[in-house]
Amino acid sequence: MAATGAKRGRKPRRRQEVRRRIEAMIREGALWGQRLPGYRDLAADLGASGQTVQTVLAELEVDGLVERRH
Repeated sequence: MAATGAKRGRKPRRRQEVRRRIEAMIREGALWGQRLPGYRDLAADLGASGQTVQTVLAELEVDGLVERRH
C-alpha cells in the first residue's frame, strides 16, 4: 500500500510542474497569442503523459489563460 500512496503523491506534483512549464512558455512569449502544439506534442516535449497535459490544459482554460477549441 505504501507504493500506491507514493504514486498518488507524485501525480499532483508532476501536474503542477507541467502546468508551471506551460504557463512559463506562454508568459515568456514563446506561445503568447499563438496556437499551442497538440497535447501529444506537448506531452512528448515535457516528458509527461497525454492525460496529464490534457488535465493541465483544462485547468488553464478554467483559469482563462488558454482558450481551447475543438
